[in-house]
Amino acid sequence: MSILLSAAAALSASNPRGFAVLAGVLGRRWSAPGYCAVVGGSHRVRPQTQLVVCLIVALVVSVCLVERTPLHPLLSSGDRSRS
Repeated sequence: MSILLSAAAALSASNPRGFAVLAGVLGRRWSAPGYCAVVGGSHRVRPQTQLVVCLIVALVVSVCLVERTPLHPLLSSGDRSRS
């Protein structure tokens, strides 16, 4: 299911109208940290696996749409010599 959702998100983001829709919800600076917090907190209530997969796909899409989020330092390799 995650591969299908990821492919659908990639196809949506590849055209201007789809990108605008995705960016309207997932392309905000707060989106990635918000989805990360929801994914982390969701383990306390033991949701259905499909819900967690959807949230993780939304997190990945939001990190891809916005270049600078508070999560990016955590996602970097730590090698600053290439910057």
